[in-house]
Amino acid sequence: MTLSNRQLANVAIEACVDSYVEYGVLMVTGSAIPRRFSIRDGNARANLYGGDTCNILCYRGTDDIGDWVGNLRFTMKTPKKVRHYRDMLPFVPNANPLIHRGFWNNHQKLHRHVVKAMESMDPDKPWIVTGHSLGGAMANISLLREPFPESPYIVTFGSPRWGNKDACWLASQYSQRMLRFRNGFDIVPLLPAPIGRWKHACPEICLNGSNSSRPIGAHNIYDYRVGLQRYND
Repeated sequence: MTLSNRQLANVAIEACVDSYVEYGVLMVTGSAIPRRFSIRDGNARANLYGGDTCNILCYRGTDDIGDWVGNLRFTMKTPKKVRHYRDMLPFVPNANPLIHRGFWNNHQKLHRHVVKAMESMDPDKPWIVTGHSLGGAMANISLLREPFPESPYIVTFGSPRWGNKDACWLASQYSQRMLRFRNGFDIVPLLPAPIGRWKHACPEICLNGSNSSRPIGAHNIYDYRVGLQRYND
């Protein structure tokens, strides 16, 4: 089944909102998509939803920019267990993929539990992987790790840069389609400062929420939803 950009974005934004409010069900165009699993380890969280047309994996982020900017180390590491990277041998990039150490460690906390939960989901339905803020970075990293039956759709909101160009290229090869939204003057997608190292895996799509002129307010998931509603109209 092929999903349109509008369908992908509307489902993804509701999953990101629910990751904060935790109602446990998504209402999209009159259809209810229930949450099947909720996985937590400290501040790292992921929800899995199963509907009639798709499976959804949503990584929770944070609206508190100072929380993760101040506490996560902006250093890179070479991941040792990237399944897809080994699959491509001997045709591999000239350089190893490097990933933000803090984002990788957050993803590592959930990885084994997410894989186990995915095994209980319908393998014949396409996957949408999404996240807001840190969750967007973890959604991208999941492309390098989770055993999706086929390439998933990736939709992120306010995601920071999460890896070097080789990691981003690798992620782009294993996605069905990527949509990356930035709301107004949200500063998080500009972090960490590139310095020739940090990259995004795809171009941004610009939204204009009601609070989009304020860098902090523009990062709020609810203002992303306002911006997406305006974009849809």
